[in-house]
Amino acid sequence: MILKQLDGGSMMITRKTDFRAYWLIRRGRFAKKKKVYKQVAAIVIDLTTAIYVAALVGYIGVSLFLTGNIIEELAPFFAFVEENASKGYLLLLSVLPIRYIVRSFQHPGLLFSTSEYQLGLLPFSREKIWAFILVEKLIKLLLLYSSIAALLILVTPISSSMIISYLTLFAVYDLVMVVPQWKLFQQRFWIKAGWLLLFILSNLIAVILETKLIGLLQLILIILAHIYMLPRLFKGINWERVTEISDYYIWNMLVVSKVSQTKFKKKKTYSILQNSSRRKRSFATKFSIYHRLWELYLVKNFGVIAQVIGAILLMLVALQFFEEWIFYIGMAVAIHVYTALCANLFHNRFHADIVEVLPWDLSMYKRTYFNWMAIGGGLLFLPIFSYFIRHWDIWAPFQLVFVISVFLYAYHVNMDKTIIVLAKKAGSLQLREGLSFVFIILVAISHMLPVISLTAIGIVWALYFQNGLKSVI
Repeated sequence: MILKQLDGGSMMITRKTDFRAYWLIRRGRFAKKKKVYKQVAAIVIDLTTAIYVAALVGYIGVSLFLTGNIIEELAPFFAFVEENASKGYLLLLSVLPIRYIVRSFQHPGLLFSTSEYQLGLLPFSREKIWAFILVEKLIKLLLLYSSIAALLILVTPISSSMIISYLTLFAVYDLVMVVPQWKLFQQRFWIKAGWLLLFILSNLIAVILETKLIGLLQLILIILAHIYMLPRLFKGINWERVTEISDYYIWNMLVVSKVSQTKFKKKKTYSILQNSSRRKRSFATKFSIYHRLWELYLVKNFGVIAQVIGAILLMLVALQFFEEWIFYIGMAVAIHVYTALCANLFHNRFHADIVEVLPWDLSMYKRTYFNWMAIGGGLLFLPIFSYFIRHWDIWAPFQLVFVISVFLYAYHVNMDKTIIVLAKKAGSLQLREGLSFVFIILVAISHMLPVISLTAIGIVWALYFQNGLKSVI
């Protein structure tokens, strides 16, 4: 009996010791960040001016709400939001897992820094430290969602049940996706990409079949998957990579970076293709050299690319449940944003690594670049294909060809403009830029006049004569 009491007492002491050690680290980190932010505030903010500005902004805000009847004027907008929110709840239920899968490419889900890892090397339980981090994250999320819910309920006329149900959905997914994201972060690129494609396809099937059970089924399967994952939570963990990424996110303070005009960089770059045997082969052709250079650059910027493509993809999936004209505007926005992203990445490539100081064939760069950008474009066209399948009529194939043609035309115009800037050549693409803008506008309004889609023939011929067939496809 005495031994049992001693054992129980020692276990309690161990738990307290683990928590005290963890709390000491968290308190020290908070104090250090607080000191840094105070130094930044002392440089940027003048106390007297800040007080007067805060008083003025507060006075204007209170005056607007007391005399401006802003809430009454925005009542139709809030009614529109509530009506569509009730329709899209189950859609969001099925789409949300994609967000966490995309994040798993660059974020482990929980920030387990070098300090916590070193605690695990000492006589402290790494599992308990990980659990403390999880509990801290959940408490922060609870406070955040509670504050947002209270603010929205007080300020907006949207029903409290709708607000609570949506925020509860976000909170539940933040909880149940911690372990899957933690385990996915450790996996190879192709495993993550496979899971991402699987969830995208399941959502497309849900859209095509117009069923609302896919999201609920996904949530149940994710919860049941914990039975398999929890016993293996700390098996096969690349702690070096986890701690490096965690340190980066913890100390990458945006305000400090802007004020000091310095960028926080990761100590080491982990290539998602670094263990591929194909990359160890010799270069067979000039084409393969350019292909490899694009591979290295795009892998390094994969996080930004995945975020933009993921956001556009989610937008196109969500807009299918709104009015027809809204989805067509969404397609036009998607074409503009993605082609602009392609042009910016192409331009920035020549200001990084060895490419910045060596002469290269820009036309060959453009050809090899298209092969990579077509992958992202293909993903974005999946919800567009599903939309036209669901709304199939005599004009659907023409409209689909029209949208693809406009995408290709806008892409080549943006790329040619970028090449002129990089090569410092004399020339202007004002006419082609204007046509590109007009074509994107026509995509947005083509639901009203499907006959517009016949202009795809002219676009394809323009691409053929200006760039040649090899540049078009």
